[in-house]
Amino acid sequence: MELLKSPNDVVDSITCSSLAHLDLSFNYFSGVIPASLGRCSNLSYINFQENDLAGTIPEELVQLQKLESLGLGSNNLFGTLPESFLQFPALSAIDVSQNFLSGVVPKCLSEMPSLRYFVAHSNNISGLIPLELAHAPTLYHLDLGNNSLSGEIPPELANLTTLRFLRLSNNQLHGSLPSAFGNLTSLQALDLSANNLSGPLPSSFGNLLSLLWLQLAENQLGGSIPVEITGCSSLLWLNLRNNRFSGTIPRDLFSMGSRAGAEFSFIQKSNDFPPISFGECSLAQSWIPDDVVPFRNMVKDLRHDQCRQRWVDMLTGKKLSLGYWQLSNNNFSGPIPMPVTGSMNLSCLLLSNNMLSGSIPYNMDEVPLYNIDLTNNSIDGPIPDIFERLAPTLQSLHLSYNRLSGFFPSSLNKLSFLSTYNFSFNPDLEGPVPNNASFRNFDPTAYLNNSKLCRWADATQKPVPQEMKFCSNSSALGLAPPRMEGRNGFSKHVVLICTLIGVFGAILLFLAVGSMFLLAMKCRNRHFLGRKQVAVFTDADNDCRVYDALPVNLFVSVTCFGSLKALTYSDLVLATDNFSSAKIIGDGGFGMVYKAKLADGTTVAIKKLVQDGAQGDREFQAEMETLGRIKHTNLVPLLGYCCLSRERLLVYKCLSNGSLDDWLYESEDRAAVLTWPLRLRIAAGIAQGLSFLHHQCEPLIIHRDMKTSNILLDENFDACLTDFGLARIVDLQMSHVSTVVAGTPGYVPPEYGETWRATAKGDVYSFGVVMLELASGKRPIGPDFQGLEGGNLVGWVRALMKADRHTEVYDPIVMRTGDAESLQEFLALAVSCTSADVRPRPTMLLVSAKLEELKLRLKLEEPQTNTSHQYSSIISDIKDM
Repeated sequence: MELLKSPNDVVDSITCSSLAHLDLSFNYFSGVIPASLGRCSNLSYINFQENDLAGTIPEELVQLQKLESLGLGSNNLFGTLPESFLQFPALSAIDVSQNFLSGVVPKCLSEMPSLRYFVAHSNNISGLIPLELAHAPTLYHLDLGNNSLSGEIPPELANLTTLRFLRLSNNQLHGSLPSAFGNLTSLQALDLSANNLSGPLPSSFGNLLSLLWLQLAENQLGGSIPVEITGCSSLLWLNLRNNRFSGTIPRDLFSMGSRAGAEFSFIQKSNDFPPISFGECSLAQSWIPDDVVPFRNMVKDLRHDQCRQRWVDMLTGKKLSLGYWQLSNNNFSGPIPMPVTGSMNLSCLLLSNNMLSGSIPYNMDEVPLYNIDLTNNSIDGPIPDIFERLAPTLQSLHLSYNRLSGFFPSSLNKLSFLSTYNFSFNPDLEGPVPNNASFRNFDPTAYLNNSKLCRWADATQKPVPQEMKFCSNSSALGLAPPRMEGRNGFSKHVVLICTLIGVFGAILLFLAVGSMFLLAMKCRNRHFLGRKQVAVFTDADNDCRVYDALPVNLFVSVTCFGSLKALTYSDLVLATDNFSSAKIIGDGGFGMVYKAKLADGTTVAIKKLVQDGAQGDREFQAEMETLGRIKHTNLVPLLGYCCLSRERLLVYKCLSNGSLDDWLYESEDRAAVLTWPLRLRIAAGIAQGLSFLHHQCEPLIIHRDMKTSNILLDENFDACLTDFGLARIVDLQMSHVSTVVAGTPGYVPPEYGETWRATAKGDVYSFGVVMLELASGKRPIGPDFQGLEGGNLVGWVRALMKADRHTEVYDPIVMRTGDAESLQEFLALAVSCTSADVRPRPTMLLVSAKLEELKLRLKLEEPQTNTSHQYSSIISDIKDM
């Protein structure tokens, strides 16, 4: 087939007059949008998203009188938005976001009788918001964020009674918030952040009963929060960060979000979502704080189809009904409001850098918080004993720069999922610091300027009773107190220590400055489409905010299991070219994976774990020692690990044929390789591995992220499961989902969105999705499933099964190489695994037994030499082509 390099080639290669639907999105097409498209008179849908197209939008498109949807986002288009848009009588959706378009917002938009969606964020559009927009009769979704718009927000926009989404963030707008916006009673999302808006928050906003998002961060808004705002009974996501708000925080704010479920149901029933061609990743990344738990990694690095599914799940309340208050960097005073009983929607309470006083509410544990940040206020009194009930959820606790006093409550030792914490600059805190698993990796920076605290020398010792004031050692840090001698009152030991600290400090400062310089150069050279958006949730820049301190000892040993020879950290650095991006072979929720060739010629895979401070050295080492002992034919063996400062490196066996995901969706040679017998063998192998983890392993392990990219294939196409045990080795009776490892969209069982509790049956559901992928050759989520129950592969299969059309599920390769009986039984088993109800799902023990039975019927007993040679021969032939 001739290679098509541009849309012109595509248009020239088809019979244009009959063309109704043209989707060339997510390719590498360059050139310009062909003017010849104008002669395709029956076109109703154009999607050129995510290409490398340049030039202007051709005027000839006005000939497309049947056009309903035009998706041109994420290209390099320039010029102005054509006034000729008004000549499209049927056009209901326009997306020109993330280009280099300039000029002004076309006034003609108000004259388009069918226009519902207009998305033009991340361009160079300037000028005023035209008053004519207020007369757009059907406008539903208006996104002009991240441009150069100026002037005031026209109050006349309140006439858009059909409007549900309005984003004007990251512009140069000034003036006050229009109180008339209280009439936009259908509004579900309002984002005016990162402008120069001033004045109060209008009390009329309390009329917005359908509002889910309110984003007003990074402005100059002031005054108090009006009590009427608590009337926003659907509001889950509130961001007022970095303004000039003052006064007390209304207690009834805790009751917000109580009606969110009804709003989600309304959205789900209306089934009225933006077109597939729209960039929901942009919206999700703007409004979900991906650098804050429990939202971290929920949208980061997702593909477009995954973003869309995440967005739909949010709008229907299926996967994310956890709200947040981001009220940091204001002038709020008075006490922290007492939670209202039943306030179950709030997950993040972010109140840092205000003037709050009083004590921490004793009933704070009535809200299942994941993140508490009260840094830099005037909060006093003891830390209340509230953490036992928060143990299943709390992952971040920041109380530094306050006036807290007394001892740490014993319930802090219940926080097994805590990943970040800071109690610094509370000089009246006293007694021993907590020392359970989450606190065991003692971090002195979390206790700065707290001279009355002490630390147990033996970190494995059980915590002492609260009333014991002193630690067992004579010094808080387990160091002998300095002897006062010499002319200046300091001992020689102290002078020597101070000298060494000074020398090493200078070296580290030099390295840190050098690292920051390199980081700055890296950030400077990155390419962004459109202008860079202002970070409105935290101070950190989301793209270049994290860099790791350089390890000071490159020769620390790697702990090796089995046949792996003695290694050091420096050996791993050399084998990966200092963890070069060119060596990356995988990127998942746990971190990057690098292919490395060691000095002795052995090829291994090195996983560099995401560094969130969740574990101390001892706990990490204990877990790795456990994983190193786990051996099974269908599990990728851990060969070694290295723990240096905050670096966590795992060394695995490298499997030569990559992941099942690559073969199912990326390989052009899958037809020759992924026959039905091989797919069945892969499923049976992984079922054995997962069954071992659930029923025979010591300790028992829940995987939590079962998916095709975690299934690796060796040279004989034997399947092995990886990333097991990395979520956390859990006790089956107290196993709550950690946010970072709550699974991948499309594989997550429905109950996780309600309970956040990981179970073995959750793994069964995810494995069932993998089985459906093997049978159908389709990804778990994507545009094929829009409008179906669940909006995913599981819902699509169920719909076909109900209609007795199960043969339409199968991949053509499967149909050609499989037999009807085994295919039907395989599909029935997959459907039972993906039951929405947990109870009917089989155990992995039963699933494995059934798949082994199907294998035997196809005479596919354990892989024999001739079978393995057959697949190896095919691969060899492919590589030689």
